[in-house]
Amino acid sequence: TNLSPLADGKVNLTEIVLPDTSPALGKEIRELKLPQGCLIVSLLRDDEVVIPHGDTQLRSMDRVGIVSTPKSYPNALAILTGEKGI
Repeated sequence: TNLSPLADGKVNLTEIVLPDTSPALGKEIRELKLPQGCLIVSLLRDDEVVIPHGDTQLRSMDRVGIVSTPKSYPNALAILTGEKGI
């Protein structure tokens, strides 16, 4: 997980590598019920950039780029990786 604060810390840009244990694997982005204040903006899969849409399915080792508020980040991290946020 690589977190970069933006806009004086009001927004985070984060890259998350989905582990084999991710609860999001095999699901479409629209199924994830990400919190308000979180948006998946990019996906790197097998060195190929994918612009994600609601019907994009997530796979193990996908590098997912998200923009989120600090408040929504812990819940988004839990949904994408199964880990509790910081």
